[in-house]
Amino acid sequence: YTPKSRQYVFFFFSGKFKIELNRNQLVSESDTFRKSVLVHELGHAFCLDDNPSSGNQSIMNYDRNRNYLTWPTSDDIAGVNSAYN
Repeated sequence: YTPKSRQYVFFFFSGKFKIELNRNQLVSESDTFRKSVLVHELGHAFCLDDNPSSGNQSIMNYDRNRNYLTWPTSDDIAGVNSAYN
């Protein structure tokens, strides 16, 4: 995820962004795995930061199970609501 607007710098969101996925790393993975990666990257477009905490099962978590977790969790939804309130 890369914001394409200076608006991101000031307001933490961008009207334009670019998501790039590494095909070489994803081609051998399952559809579920690829979906988890894409939803994680879309989370950045909704103002969610990476979550390095291993205790939190969030789509933004580095250690999430990419073969299982493919949808935003309640923590992710709360983060988006907080960013837009």
